[in-house]
Amino acid sequence: MKNLCFVLALILLLSISACQKTPEQEPVVIKDGKLEEIIAGGPVESPAFDFPQEYAGHYEATDQLSININASLILPGVTAYPVYGVAFHPFSAEQASNLIKSIYGDATVYMRSALRSRAEIEEEILQLKKIAGEIAAGNQNGDVRELEKLIQGLEEELAASSDTADRLYDGSMLTDQEGSYLRVYGNLGKAKDATLEIRNYSATKNAFMLFINGTEYWADGGIDQQAANLSTSPAEALALAEQFLEQLGLTDFSPVLCRVGSAYASGDVKGSEGYVVACERYIENIPVTYNLRAKEGGSIDSIPDYSQQFNKEKITITLDDTGITTFKWENPICYEVKNSSVALLSFEDMLDSLVQGITYKYAWVSESSGVEKSADAVEIIISQIKLGFAVIPEKDHIGSYMLVPAWDFFGTETLHWTEETSTVHYDERSFVTLNAIDGSMID
Repeated sequence: MKNLCFVLALILLLSISACQKTPEQEPVVIKDGKLEEIIAGGPVESPAFDFPQEYAGHYEATDQLSININASLILPGVTAYPVYGVAFHPFSAEQASNLIKSIYGDATVYMRSALRSRAEIEEEILQLKKIAGEIAAGNQNGDVRELEKLIQGLEEELAASSDTADRLYDGSMLTDQEGSYLRVYGNLGKAKDATLEIRNYSATKNAFMLFINGTEYWADGGIDQQAANLSTSPAEALALAEQFLEQLGLTDFSPVLCRVGSAYASGDVKGSEGYVVACERYIENIPVTYNLRAKEGGSIDSIPDYSQQFNKEKITITLDDTGITTFKWENPICYEVKNSSVALLSFEDMLDSLVQGITYKYAWVSESSGVEKSADAVEIIISQIKLGFAVIPEKDHIGSYMLVPAWDFFGTETLHWTEETSTVHYDERSFVTLNAIDGSMID
C-alpha cells in the first residue's frame, strides 16, 4: 500500500497547501569558522550555565512585529553540553531480529515469497482506479496520468507475482536495487496478522520500520485532548507508548506529545478514532528535539550549504482502545562525540539572537510587495523555551552533520488586519531554532 499512501498524502498536501500564507524566507546558518574552532578547541571544564526557570520580556522588533515572552524553560538536568557527529544508520538484520522478537514474542513469524501478496497488489490497483475515477469525474483533484502510470506498474508487478508457500522468518534481510528490506507476519490475537516492514534506501540514505497491528491514524486533532470515540485518555495513551518503547528496548526514546488522530479513506476524515504519539530521542538526558517543521517542507536541505539532505530521525506510535496499532521508526542514526563539553551563549545573548532571528523570518510583514492578505501587524507570544540538540551541516565536509545544543521556542503567532485576526499555535514546531553555541539560526 506504499504507493497508495503516497498518493493519498500527496492529494491531502495539495488541498492544504492552497490556503497557506506566503512561504517564509530560507533559514541561514552563520558560517564564519568560529563554531568549528570552538568545537575543535577541546572540552571546557566546568562551564557555568546560568539559565532561569522562567522568563518574561517584551520586544518591539519592528513597528509591525512584537515579541512577548512569558515562558517556562525546559532544561536538561546536565552539567555539560557535548557536540556529536551524527550519521544515518540503516536497520541491520540483527536489529530487525531483536525487534521482531520483542514485538512478536512466542508467535510464529513468517515471510512471504514476495514483499506483497497478489491480493494486496490487486487491492491497491482497485483503490487507485477508484481515485482515478473520482478525479476524472471532477470530484477530486489530482493527476490521472500519474495514477495510470502507477496502476500500470502495479499490473506488471501483479503479473510477475505468485502466492507460493510462506516460509518461517530466518533472521535475514533481502536486497534489491533500492537497498535492503524485510516484511514479516505474525498473529497477535487480531483477525488480521500483524506486519512489520523494514526498508533501507541506499541512494537517499533514509529508512523506515513500520509495524501494523490495526488501523494507522493521522494526527489531525488537538494535543492532549480526549478523542471523541475512545475510552483511552491522552495520559493513558502516553503511558502505553512508553511501555511499548520499553518492551522494544528503546529506552533512549520517550513520548513527548499526544494528538487526536483519524483514519482516512480516499482523503476523507472518518472521525476521531485514535491517538498519534510523537517521541524524542535522548542522548545523555538531552533531547534531540521534536520539531515538526523538518517534516513540513522545511529541512536541513534548504540551508545553502550544497550538501545532501539529512533525513531526521522520528518515531511515531498510533493507538486506540485495542492498544498499539502502528509503530513507525524513520531514519535511525548513530553518533559519536566530537567535543564532550562546550560553552553556550549567555541567556541574554541568546535572547538577542532570538529577536534577530524572528525579525528576519517575519521580514515579509514590512515588505510592500502587495502580497494578498499580508498582515498589518504580527504578535509573537512565546510560552515555552526548550534546550536540546539540533542537526546542522559540518562546514567543509559535504554530507557530514553534527548534533549541537540548540534552543527551540514555542507559543502562538497572531496576524492582525484591520477587521480581523488569525492565530496559529506553534505547539509542536518552533518559531526558530538557534544554535546555543554561537546564536546562529538553524531553522
